[in-house]
Amino acid sequence: MSSEIVKSIPTKIVHLGFGAFYRAHQAVYSHEAMNAKDPWGTCVVSLFSGQPMISALTEQNYQYSVIAKGDGGANITKIQSISNALHPMIHGKDVILDTMASIDTHIISLTITEKGYCIEPHSRQLDTSDPLILHDLAKPSAPRSAIGYIVESLRRRFERNLEGVTVLSCDNIPNNGETVQNAVTQFAELISPELALWIDREVTFPSSMVDRITPAVTNETQQEIDRIVGEHDPCGIITEPFSQWVIEDNFRYGRPNWETAGAQFVEDVTPYEDMKLRMLNGAHSFMAYLGYLAGYKTVAETIQDKDFEIAVRRLMTSQAQTLQMPQHELDVYKESLIERFRNTQLKHKTWQIAMDGSQKLPQRILRPMELHLQADQNCEDYYLAIAAWMRYVGGVDDSGERFEVKDPKSAQFDTIHKSTQPNNLVEQFIQVEDVFGAQLIQNDTAVARIKNAYESIVQHGAKNTLKRFNVS
Repeated sequence: MSSEIVKSIPTKIVHLGFGAFYRAHQAVYSHEAMNAKDPWGTCVVSLFSGQPMISALTEQNYQYSVIAKGDGGANITKIQSISNALHPMIHGKDVILDTMASIDTHIISLTITEKGYCIEPHSRQLDTSDPLILHDLAKPSAPRSAIGYIVESLRRRFERNLEGVTVLSCDNIPNNGETVQNAVTQFAELISPELALWIDREVTFPSSMVDRITPAVTNETQQEIDRIVGEHDPCGIITEPFSQWVIEDNFRYGRPNWETAGAQFVEDVTPYEDMKLRMLNGAHSFMAYLGYLAGYKTVAETIQDKDFEIAVRRLMTSQAQTLQMPQHELDVYKESLIERFRNTQLKHKTWQIAMDGSQKLPQRILRPMELHLQADQNCEDYYLAIAAWMRYVGGVDDSGERFEVKDPKSAQFDTIHKSTQPNNLVEQFIQVEDVFGAQLIQNDTAVARIKNAYESIVQHGAKNTLKRFNVS
């Protein structure tokens, strides 16, 4: 693609969340699907802490490098599909909202992480006690949350008698299309039932499954990016060679030809979504909590420990039993994941994966565990994962070193650890209903097994506990 095309591409997509994953995934598909006859430019938006990145991208003429790196080498792609970059602290909220509400914008896409949807983790409904949502309900024309921005932009479309838009979630959450639809429509109902009805008629919310392991950029990886591309690129990103995007084909107002870049359009994303959330993300969380406690800083370090590989394989086999996919595909997927975990070039931090566990555990660990409990099947690895998470959010690893816990509920978890007798701690955690629901606390066997795993981690450490589980 020539620089002339880059400079003139029209904005047809507004993407909320210019983070590492977007830069390594959806932006690449849009770049590779770009053509001069039907160009779909993307205006990227950061709503919170991404102001320096937005400024840097603007200075770079909206271009940056993606480095796909495996043990066999690296491949560099210069992304040229971005047409604009906005931040409320630089450009103001109205510029962002009017771009989202523009007649030329046909897709609003999102990578805002689980907590950005402002939903209760267990019920999957809008959390009307969330401070951002409370603010936006009081001042809907000056929103702070992504949900507030979407609803206000849709209100402007409605008031201006414009057509609807497609809202496309690209986050690792189950039924992400339905999740963002619930949040948006429930918010809209609280400020204007008439608007909510219009959204129901005119806006589509396809689900999607996204997959590309992309670590956060550190000072070390930034230096590596600059060395590989030959110049300072603060927006550059290192990712793995593998990439997958499965999308529900529900776009009423047009879309790029992402399939030319390898995206799959299907009627139902759920089987792919469940496979990825449980086998990949579930294994990631398992390794993150146990691995970090044991002193392993990256996924590659963790999986190189044979005890961890044995346990991760066993967990993925158990997760596969909950999925509606051909066994051969699941076996191939499991082996491909082990190879991806072994990629020493990524330096995917266990601490990064461990963030926001209260938002991630329900779909990655708790839901498949519930299915096994209903079938009266073995759940020991799920109990171990839950116990490791409970230990992790105490902020102390097996060597006694303290560390920062990043989670929306970290203050609540810290209080539980400091104010609860050790023999009652597991019960206190399981009574956090918006993470665990109301049923698990009633399962005496499950609670006892989680307590056993937790006590073993406290007394013997994560690695020794894992060894014991491997031989039991």
